[in-house]
Amino acid sequence: MAEDPKTEATQDEDEKELQPGQSGNMGVVKGIPGKQIRNVGVLDLRGVTAEQIAQVESIGSVGVVLIDENLRTAMTHIATTDVGSLVEISSDYRVMLEPWIEFSKATLEAMPSGQKLVLVGIALFKPDVPAALAAEKFEALQVVGILLASPGVQGALMSKLQITGVSVTIAETEMSITHSLGQNKVTAGYLSYLADGGLYINIGQTMIEADVPAELLASKFAAYYNIGQTIAPAPLLDLLKARCTTNLGQFSTPEEESAEE
Repeated sequence: MAEDPKTEATQDEDEKELQPGQSGNMGVVKGIPGKQIRNVGVLDLRGVTAEQIAQVESIGSVGVVLIDENLRTAMTHIATTDVGSLVEISSDYRVMLEPWIEFSKATLEAMPSGQKLVLVGIALFKPDVPAALAAEKFEALQVVGILLASPGVQGALMSKLQITGVSVTIAETEMSITHSLGQNKVTAGYLSYLADGGLYINIGQTMIEADVPAELLASKFAAYYNIGQTIAPAPLLDLLKARCTTNLGQFSTPEEESAEE
């Protein structure tokens, strides 16, 4: 008698289930969730002892692993695959885990001087931040992810800055900033609500609808930074490329995307 397809599907799903001692499919994990750790965005092992780390057998498909200073040698027995970064952090640093964090002039003015920070995620220093103010507020700064800052701020922080990821230079001209971390469909209606002459930062996937007038798109996006994927009809794609001083991602047309499927 033939097996029920649903039963076969259930069996396949059961095979994919985590086994005892395994842990995975989580965004941010603090501590040791199991002997075998996989599919985790950020694994925070600060405060974990060498004896506890000895219990871990494998770490796989993890974006960032954070550990205390001098514990790297305690991890040599662990089988690791597809680990983006292993970052040692001194105990006198404060850690911020944020998908997106902005520092404006007002933000920095309200902060105490001499900060020692580790920023995990995407950090933007807005164009209104004076370089001298950034230098005053940070004694040391470590960015694990993406740093966006003006040339002046980057220069002021050069001797204090450590980056594990990507550094992007933005213009010092003050303008409205729109960013997209996920998927964003840009329509004429959406653009009508944005200020003119702005900066658009694409870190996820941005799709420009075919009926968007080129003049409207040009008036809203004075500058375009592409760190993710941008999909648009060819004429609009050319317009965005011409305004894109930083391209770390991919530009493509809907036809090119369809051909790849």
